[in-house]
Amino acid sequence: MEKVKIATPAEWEHFVSAHYYPVSLDRIAPDFVALGRFADLGHGVRLVQLQTGESGFKRTRRQIDDSPSGDLLFLMQLGGHACLEQDGTQVVVGPGEATFFDPTVPYEGFARGPQTQVVTIVPRREILRSSRVAVPLQVHSMQSTLVRIFHHLTREVAPDFEPHAAQNQGLARAAIELIAGVHQGGEALDSPGYHASERSRVEEYIRQHLGDSTLTTASIAAANAMSVRHLYDLFAPHDSPGTFVRRERMRHAERELCDSATATSIAEIAVRWGYRDASSFSRAFVRVTGRSPTAVRTTKRS
Repeated sequence: MEKVKIATPAEWEHFVSAHYYPVSLDRIAPDFVALGRFADLGHGVRLVQLQTGESGFKRTRRQIDDSPSGDLLFLMQLGGHACLEQDGTQVVVGPGEATFFDPTVPYEGFARGPQTQVVTIVPRREILRSSRVAVPLQVHSMQSTLVRIFHHLTREVAPDFEPHAAQNQGLARAAIELIAGVHQGGEALDSPGYHASERSRVEEYIRQHLGDSTLTTASIAAANAMSVRHLYDLFAPHDSPGTFVRRERMRHAERELCDSATATSIAEIAVRWGYRDASSFSRAFVRVTGRSPTAVRTTKRS
């Protein structure tokens, strides 16, 4: 993660406005200092870890009109207390609690004493069914299953995050799914709907990487921010990740073998769909289809 040390109120206001959206800061302690760590996970998801001193903050109607935002902020409070007021609602968020900030509605707050926070910025279109719906202030306990899992995810990301790493796409999608679950009241993680959504996301990732010869169950799990065991559970009991990969590869390969308009060799087809050579491709093709690539090509083109 990118680290930034902030030593002045002007630097702090610039950091917040640059990484979130324009806000105004006041009541900043004379000895104020802050440390920020920032990571862009892609898909519009940004993660900010903060250690800050005491300060006040607000987003005004003019700032909303001049600098509209298409994001939502999800704040997890790890240390200190933040007092917030938005649209007539007042809350105090303490250690082990979380809340949403909606930048389309004016708000103000005060961070009382030293603060430790994790702020996640996500596109509101990913969380809300309608972009016109405002998200009210509401305190969520980190004892909630989804919030606790999301906190664990951010702790795993922070030490090892590398820009453009292969797993970032999966991390971003996992963050969106968890935050959306918190907003919607939390669909059970073992519910059929949640598993179907997860499996659909994994299958789409696999289809986009069928030509990668290094694609393995371990790399698929890492890219989608899950364990190998959980990946297998998504496909159980009647399928497996490896079987799905082979089946999809062979479906595409068979289509090419049957295409009389192309003169692509079997070796070229093998490489295109993730195999290092024609012999390993042929063995896999026979296991899946019961016929050799040569037999399929001869039959379909005769």
